[in-house]
Amino acid sequence: MSRRDSICPRHLVVPTVEPVRRRWLRQTLVTLATGAVGSLLSAHAAPPVPGRFVPEMSDEFAGEALDTTIWRTYNPHWTGDEDEAVDPDAVSVRGGIARLTVRLLRPRFYATALLESLHLQQYGYFEIRSRAALSKVNQAFWFYAWTPTGTREIDVFEMAPASPGERHSLQTNLHVYDGDPALENDHNRRSYPMTWEDPSFDPCDWHVYGLLWTPQVLRWYVDGRTIREARNHHFHLPMRLLLGAGIYLKWRGEPGNDELSHAFEVDYVRTWALVP
Repeated sequence: MSRRDSICPRHLVVPTVEPVRRRWLRQTLVTLATGAVGSLLSAHAAPPVPGRFVPEMSDEFAGEALDTTIWRTYNPHWTGDEDEAVDPDAVSVRGGIARLTVRLLRPRFYATALLESLHLQQYGYFEIRSRAALSKVNQAFWFYAWTPTGTREIDVFEMAPASPGERHSLQTNLHVYDGDPALENDHNRRSYPMTWEDPSFDPCDWHVYGLLWTPQVLRWYVDGRTIREARNHHFHLPMRLLLGAGIYLKWRGEPGNDELSHAFEVDYVRTWALVP
């Protein structure tokens, strides 16, 4: 995937992270107690953005194993970049948290983690709650579509808090490529990077990251604040939601052994489809 380019954003405020989570859990319990709408999905509160939405894919990472009806831990068209190989066993679930880890296989080459949704998404609001490891590992949340005639990618965030100058920032990006995917590279792909930085932002704390994707607009959120907005010129096809922990030595630098003992952690993934 194309996460080698740099990126930079802006800012809205919605309720803080923990109250949002408590309210969602309270609504879930009420729904279950009253027998209304049967599934946990339908118990979701409305997303914190304007528009009409219906609950779609969700994972609270309950239990002690990954739900393989929702996720796969590989991408059939991409096995990793030059410094890495995707390891299907690098994702684990424990205590209600998904953990994405990286380990050294040989000098300057790593086994990395990938979660890819089985469900295709097109237009809606998409949200995760996560915290990054203090590491040079590139930790990311994005959408990707592969077709025989081209690829599309929306990077909701990429971050590596231990890389120089990255302690209080994250990158966003849009990638557009038309042509044979086998010929795609950093030179023939169109990219629209942007970096957002805030001295009060600590990516190693828990935060809620969101993306509003409509036929007209793309809007990025951190804890309810709008950090970037762009017109939607290119993203009008179903895409898969992905989470990853990867290695980009030329961009991020090489992580130390102590950094690899920490994981990119995800508390939940919640998505809502836009009602036409």
